[in-house]
Amino acid sequence: MNKLYFTICTLAACTTTQSSLAEDFSNTIKQRQQTFKAIEAFIDDFEKPISNIEWEIINKKISELAKLTHQLPELFPPGSSEDSKSKEKIWDSKQDFNHRLAELNNAFNNMQQASLEKKWQLLTENYKIAKNSCNSCHRKYRSLW
Repeated sequence: MNKLYFTICTLAACTTTQSSLAEDFSNTIKQRQQTFKAIEAFIDDFEKPISNIEWEIINKKISELAKLTHQLPELFPPGSSEDSKSKEKIWDSKQDFNHRLAELNNAFNNMQQASLEKKWQLLTENYKIAKNSCNSCHRKYRSLW
């Protein structure tokens, strides 16, 4: 009887711990999805024709995105692929994945510097690097469903 009680208590504790972890992952997944949506929205907005360059607005937005992309590696803890569009391959190739995130972050940092210096050509070159980085990473690490 004591063994059965112990087993039930242990299972209950494990279930509670797993639900807490799952909840933590759902918040993490939600945060990373919101971050990627913000990046995607910026990329979509950036591609619209700009007749009047508003450097302060561009710099503010890029600064926010640089901070967000810097946090991305933390938003992919092991086991957080369930109920997300992330492939397990991320955690199997974590070094490559983190390298790609670092390239994205570097592109946004370079864009921020270009916007501070009001260098449109350098800004657009790094924008293309960021966009290509997103596309390349999605092809390798993102599930379509």
